Amino acid sequence: MDKVNNDDLIFLIAFLWKWSDEPPVFEALIHDDDDIDDVSRTIDDLLEQWPYSEALKREDFERARRTFWALKDQLVKINGFWG
Repeated sequence: MDKVNNDDLIFLIAFLWKWSDEPPVFEALIHDDDDIDDVSRTIDDLLEQWPYSEALKREDFERARRTFWALKDQLVKINGFWG
């Protein structure tokens, strides 16, 4: 994802709002994407758990994750650090 558009940003905000009380979702979302196989296992593990298996769509999670990581540089500028 090169540039985040308004639809992506609104989607990410809504996703974070909906899942903010669920640490496993947030942890999977921010999981370092250096090792794509590890990320895939993390997402698969999350989506096998109840209630995520019923309430969380993989496509939605992946869209939120792509948007979140595309904003990393801006988040570092705002927070002054990453992590």
